[in-house]
Amino acid sequence: MLDVNIKGTIFINPAVFPYLKTQGGTILNFGSDLASDPLPLLVHYAASKDAVQSFTRAVVREWGKYGIRVNAVLPAVWTPMIDGYRGNIEAESVEGHDFFMSDRVCLGEKFGDVEIDLVPVLAFLVSEASRWITGQLVPVNGGLSLVR
Repeated sequence: MLDVNIKGTIFINPAVFPYLKTQGGTILNFGSDLASDPLPLLVHYAASKDAVQSFTRAVVREWGKYGIRVNAVLPAVWTPMIDGYRGNIEAESVEGHDFFMSDRVCLGEKFGDVEIDLVPVLAFLVSEASRWITGQLVPVNGGLSLVR
């Protein structure tokens, strides 16, 4: 988890920098609400996503002068990772997770849909319509957590 989330971000971002340096561009990293509001049994995930978010905010200070925008998206959408997490906990805990989510997610009481809820935001963030947005943590989470 640490290798994929932290090293993946801090090695891939600089790897694309030379290509973006001459013409500008956009990098989208993936953070998580769990970085600031972790759940039990997910401490490594929370720590790795916090590192991604800190890296994202720091690198814009270096790369903004080249017209490179870097943001971190914090999605709360249903993915195979959610299925895996739920598959590794007791049935009673799955019910508890469902109750927890129904109380926390303001829009719909569950995780969002990747295609309907996340992809349009990603398309916006890589478009020129978002040309003045950089260094931000962009929650796409139905109100699961409120980010400042």
